[in-house]
Amino acid sequence: MVFDNNRPNFSRLGKFHQLHKRRSCKTDARIPVIHEKLEILESIIHENHAEDFVKLMGGSNTLEKDLADAALYAFSSDWEGLPNALMEAMALGLPVVSTDCPCGGPKTLIEDGVNGLLVPIMDEKAMTDGILRLIEDRELAERLGREARKISERANEDAVFEQWQTYLQECCKKNR
Repeated sequence: MVFDNNRPNFSRLGKFHQLHKRRSCKTDARIPVIHEKLEILESIIHENHAEDFVKLMGGSNTLEKDLADAALYAFSSDWEGLPNALMEAMALGLPVVSTDCPCGGPKTLIEDGVNGLLVPIMDEKAMTDGILRLIEDRELAERLGREARKISERANEDAVFEQWQTYLQECCKKNR
């Protein structure tokens, strides 16, 4: 599982672990975290006694290979345009849970319950529940992952070129 966050507040890791234990999940969830502020994260992980289930990955030159081995991808940004990292995870076929940022970036990519899960921003319980739902319901996770992979049909070089071409042609017609 990959847990991506643009904020240094990782208190949800401890909450995730507590809820995971309370639900008596049979799945051993290990959360590799990709983030630049490793020193901050190390202290937060230690404070939450999360050393057993959080692995700090640091930088990677083979991220697409590392991500492909993940069980899911969690994207917890509070504001985001069109998140490339989320799109890349989806293109790899990972089931995703993402915050529904106000500017609508993740919502542009995800149809809730069809190719991923959307949760409200700043709602740690909803994010935790979404992650656990994907861990506990592997059938759902596999279905969402299959549908997520289809993002590459909408977001590839040819499709984007066609969209731009159509847009520019429409603009030129209006200005004649």
